[in-house]
Amino acid sequence: MKIKILLSLLISFIILLLVISTVIALEDTAEQYAHNLGIEKSAVNIISKLDKDGEFNEQERDFIKWLASQNKEEQFQLAFKYAFDGKIADEEIAELNLDTPKSSSSPASDNAEWAEFMLGYCIQDIELDGDYLWLGTDEGLIKFSKSGNQPPITFTKEDGLIGNDVQAVKIYNNEMWIGTADGGLSKFDGVNFTNYGSDKGLFDCRVMALDVNEDYVWLGLTTGLSRFTKKTKKFKNFELPGGYTPEAGMGSSDSVAKEGMRRIFADSILIDEKYIWYGSYNLFRSTQNISNSKKYYCGGGLPASRVTSLDKDEDYIFVSTIHGISIIDKKNTKYSIYTERNGLVCRFVYDLKVDNNYLWIALEKGINKLDLRTFNFQHHYYPYGFKGDCILSLAVDQKYLWVGTVLGLYRLKKF
Repeated sequence: MKIKILLSLLISFIILLLVISTVIALEDTAEQYAHNLGIEKSAVNIISKLDKDGEFNEQERDFIKWLASQNKEEQFQLAFKYAFDGKIADEEIAELNLDTPKSSSSPASDNAEWAEFMLGYCIQDIELDGDYLWLGTDEGLIKFSKSGNQPPITFTKEDGLIGNDVQAVKIYNNEMWIGTADGGLSKFDGVNFTNYGSDKGLFDCRVMALDVNEDYVWLGLTTGLSRFTKKTKKFKNFELPGGYTPEAGMGSSDSVAKEGMRRIFADSILIDEKYIWYGSYNLFRSTQNISNSKKYYCGGGLPASRVTSLDKDEDYIFVSTIHGISIIDKKNTKYSIYTERNGLVCRFVYDLKVDNNYLWIALEKGINKLDLRTFNFQHHYYPYGFKGDCILSLAVDQKYLWVGTVLGLYRLKKF
């Protein structure tokens, strides 16, 4: 009887050892480790690629721990970015370290009037997307968390983007379109890029600006305009002579001047119902087939011929130039001009953005806010010692004005 009891206990002990060893073996795989930490299922499927080399190392374990701390909605995308190739590199781990200013999006006090982020990046365009900003930089497309509780995510040519010099980003009905000065046009669905370059019918030139509606993507180029029809996926190119003045570098890609392309046809473009507004040197309004064009120029609707930015609301088109702004009535095309003589703190204007009843204006000496009901100006001086000529982009949400510069990203509290 004692022998039977001892034999039964021995068998139970052996079974327990087998179970423990099985659990340990399973925990020794990236896939099981991710599963045990509760990572989202589709992200776990990507992480399983780390097991292909048969080695689950400490670096991969650290990455999975970090991934588990991120929002569930982000985990697949982050896993795809870092682990899809089946390995986690030293430089990828370093990229997740927020100790260096280059990768920083550290939270700032909500009470501060100004805050700074992403130091060292050239922020060429900003697009709002809920709790995130999409930043077009000369080093790729960056997804930036406004709250600062997640590290920025960078997408480059290695991830499928058509080029790294991102001049323009636009979101329309959950479609994201990206224009680059070194590749062409990309569409991004959150995971994959679809690219359209010269091999797909686009001019072999630089995309400087874009706007989107239900049917088309309109591109402002160094050598004209291009209209991409979404339904047919075809381009209609309008080759036009570029305009260049000594001031044309303002708001434009430095790489254009570096390579001797001494013309920029349109680095501002705006779709407004049946019309396309576009400009670099002089402003034009045309129909969708680039006919019946109306020209605005210095003395003929603009305070200066060099156009730096365009925006709109229900009633007006807003135009910034290097010597002031124009507000054009869409119904009768009458216009009002504002310079330092009638309200602006100085005449050099680099960008503007409409915000309900206000117009935010980036100038050399600070930010002007124009109340569109009373047409009174308020002024905010720049912090950190930078001047307005380094500003490339503006975006505005319910609480903040976001300012993209050649030095990084800045944030102004609106109220």
